[in-house]
Amino acid sequence: MARVSPETAVRWAKRHGVAYQAGGPGSPWRIHPVGWHLVVEGDLETLEDLRNGRLTPALKAAYQERALPLPASFREGV
Repeated sequence: MARVSPETAVRWAKRHGVAYQAGGPGSPWRIHPVGWHLVVEGDLETLEDLRNGRLTPALKAAYQERALPLPASFREGV
């Protein structure tokens, strides 16, 4: 895992499209867990699949490796 400050993590996550403010402006930033791992690992191809909603074998493996359930939007087509 990357050892960076929270500010750096948010900056990276925003740059790569895996950060969001759930409650709107002024709310704390949230970082997509699988997206963050893909950024840190440099797997930008699989990150692009995540951002575009494409469930590829590599993206499915990224969820499984972290023991995270697939989002409902991906499960509907499975």
